[in-house]
Amino acid sequence: MLVTFLGLALICFRAEAPDFLRISGSILVASGIAVFLLLLVFPPVFQPLFFRLAELAAGLFPKAGTILRTEFQKFFALLEYTSRGSTMARLLLWSVLAWVTEGLVFWFAALALPSVDNHLAAWLAFPAGTLATAIPSAPGYMGTFDYATARAMDYLGNSAAGSAAYALLVHAVLWLLPLLAGYGYLLLHTDSKQLMTHLGNILRAKSEKFHS
Repeated sequence: MLVTFLGLALICFRAEAPDFLRISGSILVASGIAVFLLLLVFPPVFQPLFFRLAELAAGLFPKAGTILRTEFQKFFALLEYTSRGSTMARLLLWSVLAWVTEGLVFWFAALALPSVDNHLAAWLAFPAGTLATAIPSAPGYMGTFDYATARAMDYLGNSAAGSAAYALLVHAVLWLLPLLAGYGYLLLHTDSKQLMTHLGNILRAKSEKFHS
């Protein structure tokens, strides 16, 4: 879904993007639709390939092959369930609504910052920054998310300072409120003494590991 969003954004900003990026956008959209159709609508197409891989793995590593086969069975059972007409329609609808809602968060954040000149660039920053979180990074995706988001904003005509400020604002909006809500729930529903003991054990273990 995000790959398709990124492709659409590259196509929509074709006036500001070089030819190779416009072509890349079309390829991304086509790839996203193809993966959706093959993996979610027609899962049996891939099933023989995956189970063949499990058999090959079992020949080299019997235990690993057995685990793979079991997991593949669960995976394709899930795909078979989600590929049913009504289930797939609901899944697709809610997925689109969820991602569009997150995209609106990016856009509203751009509208809120006076230093952002091209507010529509948020629709490119949204898929670029979110996909960048797939790259291994620090906890909370510090760095990868911010860099990709700022670069997307900067690429479409915003200043470097404005793009950086925007990336930090979006990161805070997306992560700060859920974190505070989670911590608040934890504090309200956990015995304070037990919580402090648990946190102390974690810090002690990390300290011992650091000094060892």
